[in-house]
Amino acid sequence: MTAARTPARPTRTPPPAQGLDEGTVERVIEAVLVESKRLGAAEWEIYMNHLAERTIEIKSRRLHSHERAETATVAVRILLDRRMGFSYTTLLEPESLRRAVRSAAETARCLDPDEHYGLPHPSTAPLPMLDLFDPAVPATGVNEKIGLAMEMEAAALRAHRSVQRVRKASYDELYGTVYLFNSNGLQLSYAKTYASLSVMAVAEKGADSESAWDFDFSVRLSDLDPEGLGERVGRRAAERLGGTLPRTGQGPVVLENQVAAQFLSLLAPSFHVENVVKKKSLWGDILGRPVMAKAITLVDSGIETRGSNAAPFDAEGVVSRRTPVVERGTLRNHLCDTYWARRTGRASTANARRGSSQSPPVLSVSNLHVEPGTLKASALLAECGEGVFITEVIGLHTADPISGDFSLGAMGRSIVKGKPSGPVRGFGIAGNLARLFRGVAAVGSDLRFMGAYGSPSLLISEMHISGN
Repeated sequence: MTAARTPARPTRTPPPAQGLDEGTVERVIEAVLVESKRLGAAEWEIYMNHLAERTIEIKSRRLHSHERAETATVAVRILLDRRMGFSYTTLLEPESLRRAVRSAAETARCLDPDEHYGLPHPSTAPLPMLDLFDPAVPATGVNEKIGLAMEMEAAALRAHRSVQRVRKASYDELYGTVYLFNSNGLQLSYAKTYASLSVMAVAEKGADSESAWDFDFSVRLSDLDPEGLGERVGRRAAERLGGTLPRTGQGPVVLENQVAAQFLSLLAPSFHVENVVKKKSLWGDILGRPVMAKAITLVDSGIETRGSNAAPFDAEGVVSRRTPVVERGTLRNHLCDTYWARRTGRASTANARRGSSQSPPVLSVSNLHVEPGTLKASALLAECGEGVFITEVIGLHTADPISGDFSLGAMGRSIVKGKPSGPVRGFGIAGNLARLFRGVAAVGSDLRFMGAYGSPSLLISEMHISGN
């Protein structure tokens, strides 16, 4: 049995106002260490965060709701007789912490033993220096944040005379500190901020009504553009009025960047080693073979600060990195966390993620994205010639990520002589994810992240459209 070791005080700790005081951190470590040792745990891990969040919602030029919450959570994993148990608590008193460790032990005893369970050791690689904390997020007054949402709502209403109302204009923020310690000597922490705006506008003309929604996010408050976002959403709602059905058939389409990112999110599980082993991947274990068009280079990167999952280390403490997944159409790497790396004889690609601080880590992407090309979106439309510019898809959850088959609703604009023309709506698109990415004829330069998934606009050589 490996003896549990007491780590030193946390390193890279952020400003005290955004994190827990050192005394509290040390008391948490001591309580978990002592109880884990008493239970005979071979290894233990503490994942702890202290977060503040705020949501502001504007309706009809008035403050509709304002909510703020501040929480601290301690999540514990222990390795007991080759079984990994998990539990958490939101109370930082010693007895609550000891009870969480005992609960993790009870969970472990219900599981089958597995020799591949284990926690990572400290790496010789330095942590990447990422600019993830903007002091302006916690420091800016609430009235100024309300003002951002109101400015966005007003811009949407000004965008076009047909925009009659804004259903919702919201500002959201999240900031705080993450700590991670384990019995192998890991002692890590980082602070991060997140701020976002979102708006839904409704345009009306006679009996015809159309809505549009969009959002923007960043780790820096100053990166948000409420006026630009509001105007863009208002104009998009107006442009959708009077939409018709496109002609049924096979033809080229351009996927707008956010739509392409959504398709990429469906494809992501096929790159997980877990799904390769379980034969749930579209391609299986065929590293070094072409799987996409040569125009596609796909990267997963925990150090890409434009994506929502940027962090100096993953949810187990493995140093974040940039992993080429597909290079010029050829599959180069699969993604794995510590468990699946051990099980398949590979090295972790730092792809352990937690859905929340109250969940154990699972294998997932960090920030998966298509590398941008050099063509502007207008150039993609020109190269398309005649086709459809798809700006929204509906029913994405119905697609099958294992077979890759999809049949979705869509809307957008027709492409006539290489330029966007009238709105089209109410039509269907169908195909297969593998064939879609093999059929990419050109890649745009307008990379955009939708959370953890990013893509520029893509020209697809052929897609089935069900319309008129």
